[in-house]
Amino acid sequence: MSILRAENLTKRFGGIVAVNNVSMSVERGEIVGIIGPNGAGKTTLFSLISGMEKPDSGRIYLNGEEVTGMKPYHLSRKGLVRTFQIVRPFRSLTVYQNVMAPTTVRRTKPDMGMVENMLKTLGLYEKRDQPTSVLTHGELKKLEVARGLAASPEILLLDEPFGGLTVNEIEQVSTVLKEFIEQRGSLVVIEHRLRELMKIVERVIVMDQGKVIFEGVPGDVPKSEEVVKAYLGSSKVLEGE
Repeated sequence: MSILRAENLTKRFGGIVAVNNVSMSVERGEIVGIIGPNGAGKTTLFSLISGMEKPDSGRIYLNGEEVTGMKPYHLSRKGLVRTFQIVRPFRSLTVYQNVMAPTTVRRTKPDMGMVENMLKTLGLYEKRDQPTSVLTHGELKKLEVARGLAASPEILLLDEPFGGLTVNEIEQVSTVLKEFIEQRGSLVVIEHRLRELMKIVERVIVMDQGKVIFEGVPGDVPKSEEVVKAYLGSSKVLEGE
């Protein structure tokens, strides 16, 4: 049974169809990438799945239970957590307190060893007692990933986790994500850094103008004429060149 299944999701904003009859599923322990041009509907799809927006039509299932329209905090307690492209940390809290805050959602005792190791891997441990105002852009992005993982999700939705990161920082993030997958967690990742994304995902979903135009293994993405057309006719973009 899929851990996450979305069936025929549609969302309109006025005359714009942001998500148009989209269906997808994610298996336990799987990493799925979602790519597409700006305005393709990727983040809106995340908002529907995570309860930030309610679909106009369609259904969402988590571990076989229908959760369509359920509030984000209820979904978090059931194991579905998302991160955001624009990071908004709790400015009045330290780095460590920011990471620990989501652990209260699942109402389970946090794995302190896991949290400490994660902060060390992400290069945030030395700044754990400092306010988030001292963090660089890259460190804030890593903090967002840490907060998502600290909530002990069964499935984590990541919105552009590699945006603005250096090669070394991407390697740090990739390491903690791989450890999460090894524990049978599941990931869905929206990302524009395609070269880096293709190294970690097993399956890719491509969206354009609210629709899914491709679904398959990473190596087949540049072979799709429809995908190449969506990316302004350049297969080099999709190959990370």
